[in-house]
Amino acid sequence: MPVTREEVIWAYRCILGREPESEDAIKGALFHPDLPSLRRAMMDSVEFLTALVSVGPVLSAAPQGRPWYRR
Repeated sequence: MPVTREEVIWAYRCILGREPESEDAIKGALFHPDLPSLRRAMMDSVEFLTALVSVGPVLSAAPQGRPWYRR
């Protein structure tokens, strides 16, 4: 089942820590077939990965292989 508008908004809030920048951004994310797909896309985004730089010591302690957030 494709993600809903509310799920997209909550993903922005919970994963990126902000509100969606526009209605177009919400509509653009509605193509994801399910929540795991939406989550992966947001967590693979430049915005999310850039934010992780500020928690570098946490990342350096993460096991090698798949990123910690995809386990």
